[in-house]
Amino acid sequence: MLLPLVATLMVLWPSFSSGLSRLQTDPGDTLLNLYFLEHAYKHFTTSNIISPDKYWSPGYFWPVKGTLAWSDHLLGPSVIYAAWRFIFNPFTSYLAWISSTLILNYVSLRYAMVRISPNTMSIWPSLISLVCAFNPALIQQLGHPQLLSVFIFGPILVGCSRLLNSNVKEITYSDYCQIAIWLLINGFFNIYIFVYSCYCVMVCSVIHLFRLIKSGLKPIAFGINLRLKLSILSFLTVLNLIIYIPYLSTLNVFGRRSSAEIIRNLPKFSSWLYSSNYNVLPSPITPGGIGSQFVSGVEQELFPGWMVIMLFSASLVTLIFCKYFNYRRDCIRWLLALTILFFLCLSIDGNSAWIYISKFLPGASSLRASSRVGLIIILFSSGFIVKSSENWNFSFSQLTRGITYSLVLILGFIGIWRIRQPSFDLTTWKKDVDNISQKINDAGCETFWLEHSKGPFWARHIKAMHVQLRTSIPTLNGYSGHFPGSNWPLKDANGKKAFGWQYLSPVLTKHKFRDEQAKQFNCLVSVHDERAIVQLLDSNEIIFPDLIYRGQFLSLLSTKDDYFIFSYIEQGHWKRFKYIKKNNLPVSVDQTPWAMYSAKIIEDHLRIDYVKKGGNTYWVWKVSLKTGEILSQEFIDNSPKPTNLTANIREPIIFYDTKNLQLANDINNRIIYRKVYPKSFGKWKMILRSGKPVYRNRGSFRIVAIKLKDNIINIFDIDNNAPHGYIWNIDAPSGIFLGQTFVKGNHKIIEQLKSMEFN
Repeated sequence: MLLPLVATLMVLWPSFSSGLSRLQTDPGDTLLNLYFLEHAYKHFTTSNIISPDKYWSPGYFWPVKGTLAWSDHLLGPSVIYAAWRFIFNPFTSYLAWISSTLILNYVSLRYAMVRISPNTMSIWPSLISLVCAFNPALIQQLGHPQLLSVFIFGPILVGCSRLLNSNVKEITYSDYCQIAIWLLINGFFNIYIFVYSCYCVMVCSVIHLFRLIKSGLKPIAFGINLRLKLSILSFLTVLNLIIYIPYLSTLNVFGRRSSAEIIRNLPKFSSWLYSSNYNVLPSPITPGGIGSQFVSGVEQELFPGWMVIMLFSASLVTLIFCKYFNYRRDCIRWLLALTILFFLCLSIDGNSAWIYISKFLPGASSLRASSRVGLIIILFSSGFIVKSSENWNFSFSQLTRGITYSLVLILGFIGIWRIRQPSFDLTTWKKDVDNISQKINDAGCETFWLEHSKGPFWARHIKAMHVQLRTSIPTLNGYSGHFPGSNWPLKDANGKKAFGWQYLSPVLTKHKFRDEQAKQFNCLVSVHDERAIVQLLDSNEIIFPDLIYRGQFLSLLSTKDDYFIFSYIEQGHWKRFKYIKKNNLPVSVDQTPWAMYSAKIIEDHLRIDYVKKGGNTYWVWKVSLKTGEILSQEFIDNSPKPTNLTANIREPIIFYDTKNLQLANDINNRIIYRKVYPKSFGKWKMILRSGKPVYRNRGSFRIVAIKLKDNIINIFDIDNNAPHGYIWNIDAPSGIFLGQTFVKGNHKIIEQLKSMEFN
């Protein structure tokens, strides 16, 4: 046990040596996993245990339900964490969990090495287990600690050894059943490890099938304890199905990963020589170094370490020169399986056999970081190496043996030695969480959003999650493998937009939402100079996405599928949004050739005025506030013009100004315009295209010229990245988008600019 203890101390030295004032690696997945572990601990050690929905719906991404299934659940690791958590605080328990996991990885792999090759010298299983269990690619996952729990792979590796090397007649249904049991146990720890362990077993099973065919397709025996193992397997299958039902719901919401994304992230040849420059013995390819341009995709740091490469090379040399038939046969099968595993998941010029292989692996299509298959392949290679080590039985004197063993182990430790390991200041981080927690409790917040602070956006979201866990006050922040749709502000730190998104929950069909009413005491939280500042958010400050109209007490929006929804302020707070409906069916925002002109609440109904081109014919809707149903529609000719819907625009920012027209964007980034008279200005109006506003931010396109003539506004919108653009035609009295003309080529663009107001 001394070897894994020393190796674990080396790997986690920044945390141990600092007295846990620093934690590895960064305040991202490290603390995200701690959140999941602590959430599980609190759920299963309190009365919440009888409410599974509370486990799968923690208080982040409020008010969405089922968000825990958007990332790894960590059910298996939480058992180990809980054992420490009964004694220590969350952070000490986290470090103890990581330490226990690394040690268990070694113990499990050494158990497998001894079972696979019981006759080899004891030094080799120890060395192989050390350099494989602590190889750089696996230790790199300190930044993704959910992937560190690979200790269930040891028994699976033993099962693979039986499939490859045992007499084909000795393999029974009971053996297969036992391997399946270990695979399903893996499912409690991590979906990636489960899928890629299945990959190894599938390849070894195919090799066994060929051996069986070659031997004459003799029937497979049932084996001992088959009924008992089938009972255990059935229980584990049902348990896994129950656990992964929320994940199936997640797949229905977000869909499967695209083949292009999976292939892009699969290992490349260069990936196996690439790693961060943290090791004493650096990899041949490091970030920014020679060859790094050939590395593409996420998490491509698959360099197994020089000791693994040296031992693997020694195994190949041994196989070439060894003449023992049984040894060569067994090693060739291991090498064959390893070669198949290596090449089937390789991405070469955007092509890979993995797309076809993965169809036979449950859950493989949902895994984005497909490069992680490399972790299991490295562990699998230990079987080939330890089998080869049977021929490394050298005759030494006791003194020479001791010196040799010591030198070999020293080389092993040098091979896994990491320097310049990334870590972050945990003490300051905990102070921030304490300050924020106290402030939002004192302010009586019912929900909160943590605004921008120093560091990457994801660190802010994860910090907010820990505040939520500490206070039990829901947060709209959140971080996970997936994120809410429909304009949820992931990178935008504007909490006013986040709370606007929260009120849309009744009409966001992509997600399931909690039944609770929208909270009234919504807080914006920011941290400045280690001081938390809490601001209660006024209802009128909330910013809604896809806004079409915003009055003092009324907002009308467009959904992603172009339906009209509305909300209004009652008793100082926004009501949840409703669809505007006709005959109980949602109404489209596109009412061409009519454009929405104004809206207001009159007693118990909503009045919406539409205007036709020219601005002198109106269509008035009367909408029930209670149901959203259109109660009546009426045409009015030459009626007094109601106030234009953008007359109450707040904080317009003028970005184009000519002698007779101004263009601006409002607080919601919608393009608005007004006429300029000799001594006054007209009212701000908004451009409506297919019933929806046009936004200033349109990617690479920008407005370069405008022209007003005969009540028609021409706006020239060109692409900064290509010599082409569009001339919009806008009806000035109404703001209706009439159409556009495509302009291509530098010569045509220059001609158009000469005829327009060009700044």
